[in-house]
Amino acid sequence: MNSSQRALALALFGAVVGACPPARGAAGACVGVTVDADGGVRNRWPALADDVRGAFAARADVDACARVKLTGSSAITAEVVLPDHRVASRSVSRPEDVVPTLEGLLVVPREAAEASPAPVATAVIAAPRGAAPDVAPPPRPAPDVTPAVARAAPPSNDALPSTPDHANPAFRDREGAFGIELSAAVAARLGDGQRSVGFGLRSYVEVARWLIGFEGRLDQYSGASSGSANAALALSALGGRRFELESLALDLVAGPSLGVTGNSEVAVARADARPPPVQAPEHGSRAAPRLLAAATLHFNRRSTFRTFVGVEGDVAMTSRPAPTDAAELPSWTVGLALGGTVGTR
Repeated sequence: MNSSQRALALALFGAVVGACPPARGAAGACVGVTVDADGGVRNRWPALADDVRGAFAARADVDACARVKLTGSSAITAEVVLPDHRVASRSVSRPEDVVPTLEGLLVVPREAAEASPAPVATAVIAAPRGAAPDVAPPPRPAPDVTPAVARAAPPSNDALPSTPDHANPAFRDREGAFGIELSAAVAARLGDGQRSVGFGLRSYVEVARWLIGFEGRLDQYSGASSGSANAALALSALGGRRFELESLALDLVAGPSLGVTGNSEVAVARADARPPPVQAPEHGSRAAPRLLAAATLHFNRRSTFRTFVGVEGDVAMTSRPAPTDAAELPSWTVGLALGGTVGTR
């Protein structure tokens, strides 16, 4: 074979080698993006990992050797690990934001892929006898196109969408909350020369932290100086506002009340008094309008059952009536209440 034939053979061999696509490395053995989810994600969003795999299964513009790990229970953290050990992670609060976030971490820009030059064959040009052959310079290497992990800007926490109340209890927005609750309490009061111990039931309807409800309370009064004792029933209509403070809730309520009393049950006997003439007993009762106000502090406000402590009191809305056989309520009282509440929140 003369030199011309050898030069032609070398040129053909170079053209064939240059036209062949480059061999794939370890990345070519990857089937697709690997997605793993921890127990918190699987329990709260069982189908999320499968949805992510399906979103990237048919895409050719992602790194097939990337590994994705989903963690969290309230917020979701998506972590991406590339074959060269680069790592990036983002946190989102809704499951529907996971796939768009991963696209920003995994998808290779189409413009960079299209700008890659096609492989150029290295041609050996035959030279005259005795002269060194002219060899075409090798092609410039294609730009290194990698997933835009390093270029992705971290999202601002302020731009995250608001989390629903049932998804993130730590940052709940209860401006539109609705609930019904029932409370029971024991209370001790004093005022105007009398003291009382009572038991009451109170029910509220809560709408956007506004409260409306009613209360029924039975009190046993005893006179500090007169020695008389009597029972009284109070029915109240209440309204007010609830203020939430971390794990506590403060209720400020007020409203009209109607106190009903009957005859005295116990009277003080005096040694020097003569027995009164026998007369037919006269039974009477009295209903007196009053104004009730209360401040109640609830503990562990997110629980279905919670305890509370409160300060409450009431005042008479009319002047003291003429004396009758019916016992009189004190013109004002103030005291403490302890109890528990069951309700939906």
